[in-house]
Amino acid sequence: DLSRASVLRSGSLGRLYSEKDDDDKINDPDAYVPQEHKATMKSCAELRAMTLRGGAGDSMASASPERFQIVFVSAEIAPWSVTGGLGAVCDGLPRALARQGHRVMSIAPRYDQYYDAWDTEFTAEVPLGDGTTTVRFFHAFKKGVDRVFVDHPLFLEKVWGLSKQKLYGPKWGKDYEDNQLRFAMFCKAAMTATEQLSLGGYPYGQDVVFVANDWHAALVPMYVQNAKNKGEGWMKSKTA
Repeated sequence: DLSRASVLRSGSLGRLYSEKDDDDKINDPDAYVPQEHKATMKSCAELRAMTLRGGAGDSMASASPERFQIVFVSAEIAPWSVTGGLGAVCDGLPRALARQGHRVMSIAPRYDQYYDAWDTEFTAEVPLGDGTTTVRFFHAFKKGVDRVFVDHPLFLEKVWGLSKQKLYGPKWGKDYEDNQLRFAMFCKAAMTATEQLSLGGYPYGQDVVFVANDWHAALVPMYVQNAKNKGEGWMKSKTA
């Protein structure tokens, strides 16, 4: 009988299920190499140049891809914090976009004393309920991506290292009562880091594309649009 590993090794998934799997390379776009067909990534400019019937036009060859500043806002970023697919996606996708030449940052809560994330010594006051609170930012630069972590007791003191179990509640199926409050604060902190935290010599600023992942980051597009409506900036920003 053919084993699953021997069957899958004959196709493009062989890298992921070979007998010599290396766990720290799974979902790593730098490590994965298709064995049969090489996929070609098209830039946004190239995709816009394509037509429904004719495919890519002659102008594609000379089209230069646009470069964006892209900010992923997520409650989970693997390997630092992960309960499922969200953390894995917000690990691999930013790295893939950075390899395309974009400036990419991810922002997540700091649930633990991450050994590879350094204190930026930058603090800011952000809204929390009817008042304000002080947040601090930690940073790691990994494989072309700025990894930023929002440090606040509402995250760190609830989890304390159990970053695969207690991100959203004390146990499975039960939420913390202040989830809405603390993730609303997190969204404001993410915008503050984007606008003001200097990384590599200068901050990302307001000319960015926010990628808000799941309900934990869902207030970012609303906050951005509200600022635009009031004339308080973020006019060049986009949200997804």
